Amino acid sequence: MKNLFLLFCIVLSIASAQAQGRLELKADVLGVFESAIGLSGEYLLLPEWGIEAGMGYQAYRFVSNDYPETVTIKYVNTHLSGRHYFKPKYGSDRFFIGAVADYYHILSRAVGKQEIENPDNTLGIGVEPGYKWITKKNILIELSGRVLYLKDVFEGKEADINVIITGKIGYRFHKK
Repeated sequence: MKNLFLLFCIVLSIASAQAQGRLELKADVLGVFESAIGLSGEYLLLPEWGIEAGMGYQAYRFVSNDYPETVTIKYVNTHLSGRHYFKPKYGSDRFFIGAVADYYHILSRAVGKQEIENPDNTLGIGVEPGYKWITKKNILIELSGRVLYLKDVFEGKEADINVIITGKIGYRFHKK
C-alpha cells in the first residue's frame, strides 16, 4: 500500500509540473483483453527524454500442472521508466528505448475457490523498446514491450525473463 501511495504522489508531482513542461496521460488498452487495468503518466523532460510512472491491477486466471483447478491471482503493479527517443519528429515520439523497474504486489492467489499462500512480492528490472505516434490533435498511440528479469509472480518460481506487451492510447498536454 505504501508503494501505491508513493506512486500516487509521483503522478501528482508530474501533473503539477505541467506548467513547466509537457505531460502525457495514457491508458493501456491491450490489458483489457487480460482482465487488467493500467494507467500511466509520462513527463517529457526534453524532446529526446521522458520519464513514465504507472500502475495497474490485474485478476489473472491460468491452468497449471501443479494444481487440479484453475489458479487465480490478483495483483497491483507499479512501474517507473526512463526513456530515450531517437530522432523525434514532434518531441518525445517515434522509436524509444528505456530502462524500467516493475514492482508486483500480490493481493491474493486461489486454486478454485480456496485461497492459497501468496508468493513474495517481486521487483523486475529490464528494458522497454517501443514506438509512439502523435496526432496533430495531441492524441497518442504507443506500442511497447517490457523485457524484464523477475521472479514468476504467478507460480512463485525462480526469476526468469518475462516479456510484457502494452498498447496505450492517451493525450499529450502542452504547456501554454
